[in-house]
Amino acid sequence: MNHWLTFGSFIKFFQGSGCLVAIALLLSSCNVAAKTAVAPPVVLPTGVAVANQEIIQQSWQAYRQRFIQSDGRVIDREADNRTTSEGQAYALLRSVLMDDRDTFERVLNWSENNLQRKQPDGSRRDRLWLWKWGLNEQGVWGAIDTNFASDGDMDAMTALILASRRWSRPDYLDLARSKLQDLWTLSTIEGSQQQRYFLPGAKEVFQPQPGRVYLNPSYFAPYAFRLFAQVDPSHNWMALVDSSYQVLDQSAQLSAVGLPSDWIVLDTASGAVQPSQDAKLQSIYGFDAYRVWMASGTGCRLICRTACPEIFTELAASAREVAITKSYSCPT
Repeated sequence: MNHWLTFGSFIKFFQGSGCLVAIALLLSSCNVAAKTAVAPPVVLPTGVAVANQEIIQQSWQAYRQRFIQSDGRVIDREADNRTTSEGQAYALLRSVLMDDRDTFERVLNWSENNLQRKQPDGSRRDRLWLWKWGLNEQGVWGAIDTNFASDGDMDAMTALILASRRWSRPDYLDLARSKLQDLWTLSTIEGSQQQRYFLPGAKEVFQPQPGRVYLNPSYFAPYAFRLFAQVDPSHNWMALVDSSYQVLDQSAQLSAVGLPSDWIVLDTASGAVQPSQDAKLQSIYGFDAYRVWMASGTGCRLICRTACPEIFTELAASAREVAITKSYSCPT
């Protein structure tokens, strides 16, 4: 289970329509200001959820057995048995969708105890998770890379909010809110005209020089930002919704086939994007960019008040027809 295999299994699991219903019900379970544009529960064709229920349950049981230890650690068996914050977060999301409280609690406890980012004196640096844990060069199990991956933290916070609603656990909501403070401070940046952008990780890593930042379009999850706006009104999470669609639109224009890139470079002064020249952060449509379809489609299907554009179910169409455009935002 490397990072992308984890995501692939999550997508296949998520495509089961019963999971769409579960998320829709959770997202619509509280009163929300009109500006968040939360939709009523999704109504799927009769019998579809029932027909897939057994497959979904079997998938979850197989996933737990193969990848999740009894203590809650999610193991990447194709990458030296490492653990990533993204893998832990996906397991949390799947747990809440499957109404599996025990697994959720074990995964959360392991993550909170082992993925802490520490100061030199051993105190906790913030409430975010370090992204990579495993066997280090000295043969000791522990933190390998103490940077955080904002998509993993974002997914974990989303899972906590959904779990707080599904299981009436205000402590989960409190934990999510405390994490949101650090995510906003450490992983968002202000650009021109007070625009706000979501970074893949820490500013010191992805802003190598003033006015120039690396962005990963697949990290943008407008549906999560709308959810965060519901529970954390102290920060303008809706600004991230706007900037996400703008950058996705611009990212597609960098490609000859109209598809989003894994990585791009943003000029924060002008708001313009350009291809990355870094060999490790390439502007190509790869495994990272593949996640754009799920994030955008989830927001359209479950958050917007209108039906999802056919573009999200017609990925076999021509490249120009699947280009990211502003029409992916909730229609007005």
